Amino acid sequence: EQRKLLSKPNTQAFLEKRYIHKDGHTFWVQVCVSTFAGSNGKNKYFVALVQDIDERVKAQDTVKQIEENFRILAESIPQIVWVQDNNGYVIYLNQQWTDYTGRSIEDSLGLKWLNVMHPDDRKTIIANIDLNDAKDEDDDPPWREAVQRFRMADGSYRWFLARAVPVRNEQGDNIRWLGTSTDIDTHKKIEMELDEARMLAISASESKGAFLANMSHEIRTPLGIILGYCELLKRPGISPELQNDFLLAMTRNGNELSQLIDNILDLSKMEAEKLDLALVTFDVESQIKGIIDDLRIKAQEKNLSISLNFADSVPKSIIIDELRLRQILINIVGNAIKFTDQGQIKVELLMLPTDRLLAIDVTDTGDGIDSHQIERLFKAFSQVDATSTRRHGGTGLGLMLSRMLANVLGGDVILLHSTLGQGSCFRITINPYFELETLPRGPIEVSHRKEFEPRKALEGLQILLAEDAPDNQFIFSSFLRDEGADVDIAENGKQAVLKGLSKIYDLILMDIQMPIMDGYDATRHLRAGGYKGPVIALSAHALAEDSDKSKLAGCDAHITKPVDFDRLVKVIEQFTSRS
Repeated sequence: EQRKLLSKPNTQAFLEKRYIHKDGHTFWVQVCVSTFAGSNGKNKYFVALVQDIDERVKAQDTVKQIEENFRILAESIPQIVWVQDNNGYVIYLNQQWTDYTGRSIEDSLGLKWLNVMHPDDRKTIIANIDLNDAKDEDDDPPWREAVQRFRMADGSYRWFLARAVPVRNEQGDNIRWLGTSTDIDTHKKIEMELDEARMLAISASESKGAFLANMSHEIRTPLGIILGYCELLKRPGISPELQNDFLLAMTRNGNELSQLIDNILDLSKMEAEKLDLALVTFDVESQIKGIIDDLRIKAQEKNLSISLNFADSVPKSIIIDELRLRQILINIVGNAIKFTDQGQIKVELLMLPTDRLLAIDVTDTGDGIDSHQIERLFKAFSQVDATSTRRHGGTGLGLMLSRMLANVLGGDVILLHSTLGQGSCFRITINPYFELETLPRGPIEVSHRKEFEPRKALEGLQILLAEDAPDNQFIFSSFLRDEGADVDIAENGKQAVLKGLSKIYDLILMDIQMPIMDGYDATRHLRAGGYKGPVIALSAHALAEDSDKSKLAGCDAHITKPVDFDRLVKVIEQFTSRS
């Protein structure tokens, strides 16, 4: 084309070619050729100007190579590479953009960069990567960095770490940004999970610390009362009536202390999934009335009334773990009494037809619960009012334990509604397991715990009591003798073995923790020596594995201290064929 152009008169053409230097190397030149016409109108003269452009060509080649290297790098690295102009619009994206987001490059070019980010991240990006920000100070890094979320094609968001550098003109103003975005979604989610776990751990630690302090208070309060009455009973001149009042108060506080420990142990068992159910036939109306009657005494102390209503849909009999249902009711109705200063408590039983659950609604006219505190209700070691000035005591375990017990019974405990200053309504639900056609029609045994009434249930039985604590020796032997039993005492495991193998006993009560020889070893020696009678373990160790350990040693049953003496008598009757 240049040759054709030079065939015309009075024209000019530019050619780029390589010359060979005299030393043999080649170099680029630009030849400017001008034609001049003669009188006949044809080219007469050619004037050529040769300029060395070798450096310029090499520079252009370098730029092309750099651009190619950038393209290869941009398409090869696992990061999104992007460029936005001075108005914040996307003008370049690499293939990784599509691979990560599912959005095509063609549809994304020209978009406002901020519009593809999560709305909550835009302020951070603007603060860190601003097209119009001031020039970098000497100690500033040459790049900006921000964590952000890109919107994927399916509408979800993914976390990226953006790093960008500004491109400036001769005046130092930003004209565009070049950046990369590295996928950190997995790391970010792990970091968030760790942060959440850390906060939960801190919260749990704080809650448990408060719980331990509260537990100390809750244990020491009834213990202090018991010890205080013990001191008063030592004083001379106390009337029998006053002594009886003292004993009743000591019994009441002892029962509260025992219930507190039972609650903690039950919580531990349920967390370890080792809580066993003892399903029995349960006469709904009579036995619920019995539980409420027991609670009515506490309500009357605060001049509160308790009403009890059974809907027609409630079955006469169900199959349930009576002890656990009783425990739930004592916790929930007990809370209603505790947090109500005036008015009444309503307990209503009904069947829920949709899911065939038995519901027990407990409504009070008490303090009510602030809406902000509701989420803390069913958390372990937590109380709505955990301050040192709170009016009501407690461990903060009752509601959580009740819910877990109800879950085991196939139901739940929920807060139906609550108004601050007006009262609350809790609903207990359980799966009643009832089978009306197969239930016995005769009278159903009601196993309410009663005050101890002396009777001669163990008349004539020969019992060996292995117990090292003198106070326990006196208490146990007194109760057993009042029931008609003849009692011998062994002060340690070794004595228990010697006495148990030298005399015929109908039953041996074996304390576990004793000097010289513990109850486990004593039982093993008795069995090895030929003793065939029942051995009942007595222990303050109350976990499931403790009971298993006793039975592995050869014991027939394991009873935890403090002992319910009514239950102890029934167990003795059972193993001596007296029941």
